[in-house]
Amino acid sequence: MGNDIGVTGGGSFAARQYRSSAQRNGNSADFGKFLESEEEKGTRGKEVERPEGERATQSGKQQAEPGDALDYRKQLQEHMEQMLENIKHGTIQPKFRIGAQEFTHEEWKDFIEKIDAAEEDLREQLEAELEAVKEEAEKKAARREAEKEEKIG
Repeated sequence: MGNDIGVTGGGSFAARQYRSSAQRNGNSADFGKFLESEEEKGTRGKEVERPEGERATQSGKQQAEPGDALDYRKQLQEHMEQMLENIKHGTIQPKFRIGAQEFTHEEWKDFIEKIDAAEEDLREQLEAELEAVKEEAEKKAARREAEKEEKIG
């Protein structure tokens, strides 16, 4: 396992590249240093373009400039004021979350009316079935009585 550095099955590209480099140069330098040097080679000379108002943090993630936070707050405040005006004038109604859905008062009333109508239909169907079962039971009972009278008489 001399220069294998514990990677089985070929390993990653960086590990294979490190092994071949170590074999050519005859040294077995630290793999971490090798990776750092490869990363430097990969980023050297490349300019990263970023939209105006954004800067990169040490981790490379983009972050808005501090002044932009005030703009976002201002936009949010304006949007909230517009929504409040719409609610006051009746052009938009507030929605209330119920489970995974949102309903306005009117939508909720319509929804409940549909449910009530469906329940009423179901109740009527069940009553009709119950009435039919009762009639059938009465017919069977009347036949049994008739059969008993024929046997006796």
